[in-house]
Amino acid sequence: MSRRGILNFARRAALGLCALPALVLAPAQAQEPLQSLRYGATLFHYYQQDYFNALTELLVGQQLSELGEHDDEARLLHGGMALSYGMRQRAQNLFEAHLADAGDGVDRDMAWFYLGKLAWQRDDAPGAMYSLSRIASDYSGGARQEADFLRASIELYGGNDATARALLDSLDEASAWRYYLAYNLGARHAARGEWGESYRFFASFVDWQADTDETRDLQDRGLTAAAYTLLSAGAPAEAQGIFRQVRLDSAASERALLGYGWSSAQQGDYLAALSPWQTLAQRSILDQNVRESLLAVPYAYAQLGSDSGALQQYRNAAGLFDGALSGLQRAIEAIRTEPMTQLLGLPGDSGGEWLFTADLPPRGEYAAYFEHLASRHEFQVAQRELLDLYSIAGHLQRADSRIEVLRGVDAHQQRVWAEITRGERRAALGEKQQRLLQQFEQLRSRTLQAIAAGDHRALGDSEGQARWARLERADAAAAATGAGAEHTERLRRLRGLLLWQDNEAFPARAWEARRSLQDLENEVAQSAVALRRVDEAIALKSQSDFSPRIDAIAARIAAHQAQVTDTIALAETDLRQLAVTELEQQAEQLSRALAQSELAIARLYDRARGAQP
Repeated sequence: MSRRGILNFARRAALGLCALPALVLAPAQAQEPLQSLRYGATLFHYYQQDYFNALTELLVGQQLSELGEHDDEARLLHGGMALSYGMRQRAQNLFEAHLADAGDGVDRDMAWFYLGKLAWQRDDAPGAMYSLSRIASDYSGGARQEADFLRASIELYGGNDATARALLDSLDEASAWRYYLAYNLGARHAARGEWGESYRFFASFVDWQADTDETRDLQDRGLTAAAYTLLSAGAPAEAQGIFRQVRLDSAASERALLGYGWSSAQQGDYLAALSPWQTLAQRSILDQNVRESLLAVPYAYAQLGSDSGALQQYRNAAGLFDGALSGLQRAIEAIRTEPMTQLLGLPGDSGGEWLFTADLPPRGEYAAYFEHLASRHEFQVAQRELLDLYSIAGHLQRADSRIEVLRGVDAHQQRVWAEITRGERRAALGEKQQRLLQQFEQLRSRTLQAIAAGDHRALGDSEGQARWARLERADAAAAATGAGAEHTERLRRLRGLLLWQDNEAFPARAWEARRSLQDLENEVAQSAVALRRVDEAIALKSQSDFSPRIDAIAARIAAHQAQVTDTIALAETDLRQLAVTELEQQAEQLSRALAQSELAIARLYDRARGAQP
């Protein structure tokens, strides 16, 4: 690889100036107690990254007015999810409607932030800056750091490097946005060949304590860029030390291994350069760095004076390039003709919720090619949209199957209502309610008479009634047998004791009896209300029928299914075209690499013939 090839990486890094990581901000009040069950269900699905069901719960809650005091948060969340799905116009409409609400609880700063982000994604830098300028100067919410990053990106895009550098200082030391901006500033200076200024920004990645997968990947890219900057500035030893800090399983590892080898080569240690290059040569040949390493290995052999070793390595590289070209041609033909679900390695039920997982490892013969394609932003976006469409098709298919369930439930309900409206069950319910009313009136009359007459025994409990019954049987037995005076006296005393107990308990029993009567009266009243509701339901049923509504829903589902089917066909065509275009470019690059290896082989043969006596 030429020195120009080494320098090109730093220049290509400038392409990251306009790249914005995707972000859907979580609701600010997510840690506070929720007052709406529906909004809680929305957040549950949202934090599970099940955005379809989150949107479903949210829209149903809005339709039924069940979100309560969370309505403003829900609108922001709705707009954020619409933005993450790429529905920019809908998201913009939601945020503008949010800003039009004059309520005190409206989070205007977040809405202006989203509008600024939308404008920036549409390449409307002035509109983005205007929206971001409407954010309050003392705003300290969750979007503050990204808002400052967007401002700096817009300034950098407009050539105002000094303003962008000033905004860098306003970002927190622990914020990932600070390092995204530092990377972009470093890339801007690297593109100009200003290696000292470039390294000043890339050097911030060396001591950064990255703590997430995203930030660790960003740190690896920053470290790689810093090392290439030192390499371009003529400091290979320092660059080598930074290359060693890049993780071997990161997305930047291929570029770092290539640079690590060149840092050794620039110091004249071609033997040390072979180790990282040979390690890199074992990886996917579709990666440009791997192809460069396959050519760099024989170059190192040649520099070490081993022309035979260089010749063998060039032959190996040529064989790999030729085999990869054949595989690419087969993959291109398959992408043009085979079903996309089969190519992506999806199971038969392509509408399952698993489609929303972040990582979908491709499977099958062409897995390596789709892994490479997935590293391309355009293909990744198109694939994500296609997977979302597959998922929506699955939801519609399940909804269509539920229509039959609804028809069965409606038919059963029709039969039940037919029995009621014929009068048989309604008449039976009416008779039961009348009997209940009569029994209650009789009980109330007897109870109130007993209370008015002071009938202690009538209000006695079951145990007391049993004692009185036994006493009366004993009196009857004593009279029949002619019991003595002592036995008669004992019975008289027992009667007096029972009378005394009933007299003492009478006030409490009278109060309890009145309360029970009140409870029973309420129950009887509720039965009358329930009967009236049955009559109202019968009247309502005679005027309405769910069958037309079910038919209308079925028609809407069928229309949406047809629309989604057509859209899937277009999305598959776009994805195929993107894949074929990229693989054809890879084939062209492999052809050039094959030509380079064959040319090197020819030169080695010529040199060998020229050295013969």
